[in-house]
Amino acid sequence: MTRFLRIGNRVVTLLLRMGLPVGRMALLTVEGRRTHLPRTTPVALTRQGEGWLLVAVSGRAEWVRNLQKAGEGTITRFWRRISVESQELTPPEAAPILRQAFASLGPITRRVIGEYFETESAAPLEAWQIEAANHPVFRLTRSSFASSS
Repeated sequence: MTRFLRIGNRVVTLLLRMGLPVGRMALLTVEGRRTHLPRTTPVALTRQGEGWLLVAVSGRAEWVRNLQKAGEGTITRFWRRISVESQELTPPEAAPILRQAFASLGPITRRVIGEYFETESAAPLEAWQIEAANHPVFRLTRSSFASSS
């Protein structure tokens, strides 16, 4: 992760903890796979039906590995906490989502995020399946055993 993104993540985290809106951003808290301590990171969520899609833009970061192992977490937005379960999509399922998400980015965001992707937005789905293997996509749904507070 670049220095710019690390600083940006800290600023976004602070704003979100203050309950301020920051676009589609939310805080994702997941149990650490080794420490079992809660780990929180800012993420961009895309609403899909009753749940959300979450793209691991920076690849297999620590939060991605934690979410893969835990299979659940909490998203926080506007001081509202929602317990969620996660399902990692297969590369064939994730490829069209990744391609669409990348194509819909504005020029500044595409420039910042583009350094993590080798594929152009107009590339065939097969190329995006390769990207999906390196940039997991998760479907988050409200946990059936918990609700927001």
